[in-house]
Amino acid sequence: MGKASNSRALSIARVIIGSASIVACSSPIGVAEPVDLVLYSPAPPNIMLDAHNRSLAAQLESCDAFGTVETKPVALPGAIDEIRRVDPTVRPYHLPIMTVLDFQTAIDGTAPDWHAYSPPVSDLKFVADLYDVAFGILVFDENIKSFDDLRGRRIGVPARASSVRWFTEVLLRDGWGILDEVTLVDIAPPDLPAAIASGEIDATSWSIMSETPDGFLPLIPPLLSVEGAHWIDADEATLDAINAASPFQTEIVKVSRIAGSSSSSANLLSFKQGLAAWSDTPGEVVESVVDCLEGADLGFGDGPHSLDSSLDWPGLRNGDIHPALVEE
Repeated sequence: MGKASNSRALSIARVIIGSASIVACSSPIGVAEPVDLVLYSPAPPNIMLDAHNRSLAAQLESCDAFGTVETKPVALPGAIDEIRRVDPTVRPYHLPIMTVLDFQTAIDGTAPDWHAYSPPVSDLKFVADLYDVAFGILVFDENIKSFDDLRGRRIGVPARASSVRWFTEVLLRDGWGILDEVTLVDIAPPDLPAAIASGEIDATSWSIMSETPDGFLPLIPPLLSVEGAHWIDADEATLDAINAASPFQTEIVKVSRIAGSSSSSANLLSFKQGLAAWSDTPGEVVESVVDCLEGADLGFGDGPHSLDSSLDWPGLRNGDIHPALVEE
């Protein structure tokens, strides 16, 4: 693949990542030797999102351009700090998976102090939109019908410096204006069932969801079996308020199928995950990544997603795309 045309520059492959069939491919651009990569997965090991990222690695390994593709589950912003310490000769091949909250704020240095990218990561470049994740507040009391009903309630959340914690605070403060009227309870996933059963928490933001062939499935599926469990919708006014106040941009995810839930639909917020590289990552490597992903059907969600524009990534600026994917 040569230099991208304008249409190709705006047509990065979107891939719904999962654990089914891998599409073998070969590089059309003649990389002399297979390149080893390390992908930094921001999700904890042994959960659904980490499985997505390991499937991404398996897809890349199936292509002739790549040798070993390792995944390392390291949360953000820690993954970027770890890559900073890598030998400069191999750093271009250590690629972070970034969230929509983290990508541009890492470049600009605009994340909150407790989630800081310091110094800013000015050479970070966008490569591919991977998969969408739906974010919101899941409540366990049928009397909580809107965000107004959350006032005075207790919400189980990840501890700082988690990106999910950051998104929680943004939604409650900027989207709904109730952050000062709720209590955030730092809690780990294994402790959620007991906390829900005892009434220690009334809701949680640990319930992020990603797509499966049967619909969207939450990070912790048993949460859906709690009587009365349902999401608080995020409307366009919520989205507009968040985008106006935040150093990142997001969008509404209209979830039409929720696997294992009595709720048939929900309007939540996009917590997209994308693959990034560095300005000194060789162009032929970046082009091989995109070619390897394009059209791949990994059996997760609706199948291959290769037609969406890279500009579907909320707020993506042309200067943030790796130069190999932009016409000179």
